[in-house]
Amino acid sequence: MSHPSLQDLGDVPFALRAASAVLAARPGVAVTGPWGVVGTPAGTRWGLPVRLSLLGAVPTEHVAVETDWTVTVAPDGDVRLYPSPGDGGLAATFPHQNHNSSEKGLGVRSGQMCTATATHRLAQARAAAYDEPADLYERVGWHVARALEWLRDAATGGLALAGAPFELPDFKTPGSQRGTLAVHESSETLAMWQTVPRAGLAEVAVVGDPARGALVVKAWLDGESRDVLRPPWGTHVSGLKGVVRALWVRLDALPVLAPWQAPASGSEFLAAAEGADVRGLLRPLWRHLRGQGVPFLLVGAPIPARWGEAPSVMHWQGMHLPSLAKEKARTRVLRDNQDYARALGMNPSLPWIQTTENWHPDVVENRGRLSLPLRGMRAVLVG
Repeated sequence: MSHPSLQDLGDVPFALRAASAVLAARPGVAVTGPWGVVGTPAGTRWGLPVRLSLLGAVPTEHVAVETDWTVTVAPDGDVRLYPSPGDGGLAATFPHQNHNSSEKGLGVRSGQMCTATATHRLAQARAAAYDEPADLYERVGWHVARALEWLRDAATGGLALAGAPFELPDFKTPGSQRGTLAVHESSETLAMWQTVPRAGLAEVAVVGDPARGALVVKAWLDGESRDVLRPPWGTHVSGLKGVVRALWVRLDALPVLAPWQAPASGSEFLAAAEGADVRGLLRPLWRHLRGQGVPFLLVGAPIPARWGEAPSVMHWQGMHLPSLAKEKARTRVLRDNQDYARALGMNPSLPWIQTTENWHPDVVENRGRLSLPLRGMRAVLVG
């Protein structure tokens, strides 16, 4: 992934220079350098290198007593904290954090921690204020104070509290691609998924603009092209043309590297697949994609609505696959054994589709939806 050159932001605002002086006196914070211009995933920003302490919390395998961060501020005043790219920066990815990778051309790692919302109870803990201060000088300190809380929660397991809304890992890995995968899943279909094969085929089509529309799953099939599940789409989706085949594989849990990081490469995907024989499950299916220009793989796993609860719905995450050449029958067995390595096993940068949306009515209409009895009534409009 390439990044543009640094922009000239002019002089560092006085409010930022004053904020760094106050931060230097704050317990748990050491300012390790002056404000400068730094490249981030969000563009060119002013950046202040700091070292944050756990303030008495016990360090863990993934969180040291002190870690290096960069406080970044955009010209419009937006404040974000990113791990520093050196050895002292946080290398793991936790809940409430962007996928934490080191990308060429950036002065920070990509793992921005979430300090801007009420997630992981920071708005309630220790009487912390919810709204960001309007004054830039105060806003920088406000975000750093929440960053200290975030680090302590990361070290003590407080970022994924039982009963809090479940959060998917961030699949915006370095090789990921913009786009949306649309599925139709519910608690009823979750029960069905427990009774079907572990892998199969899917029929997918594009809704809307071919370049920017969503990739919607019209049907799920087994390895012999027999129906497993056909979602009850409306007439528009059901009538979509240009259907292509995809592969799907069902896991017992989301493919996640500890603490909460989406796999970015083929080897990481294998390590995160919870011991599933993904290679063996897909081996007899590759032939269905050969000669198809745009193949996909859909990876599914059950997820809960809240941390600590039982799974309630099946989640699917898609990825693009390289084109597989059409083969003659006599070479088929050989290619079946090679295609996994070509498509996934040796892939250093998995092209995940970044976003998945569940278009089941219980999800898309969960706000403002009329009650079931009212929806079943007949109505007449008089004008």
